[in-house]
Amino acid sequence: MRLAELGPRELIVLGLAVLVSLAWILAAIGAGFYAARLRRTAAWGLLALIVSPLPVYLLLFGMGRREDDDEYADDRVACPFCAEEVKPEAILCPHCHSELTRTRAERLRPR
Repeated sequence: MRLAELGPRELIVLGLAVLVSLAWILAAIGAGFYAARLRRTAAWGLLALIVSPLPVYLLLFGMGRREDDDEYADDRVACPFCAEEVKPEAILCPHCHSELTRTRAERLRPR
């Protein structure tokens, strides 16, 4: 059946199906970006595409931000000797093995 042969009702139904599909895909992409913002894997966007975006948003909102992952630690400071990122509590730089004194580590700690 050609598009020109469709009646007004069929065109409206087809248009609504296209709009719903587009909204579903955009919401799933948004869920992936929201998951990344919460420091979670973007695979949540794929799950939203398969299942439904609304429950995925609710799950992500309920779980909240991921804090236990060292890979995404924002509270790192630069080592004064090698300029690599280290934790503020570090006493020894894991990169250059320079000794960070307690007072120096306190100075480096972000406020």
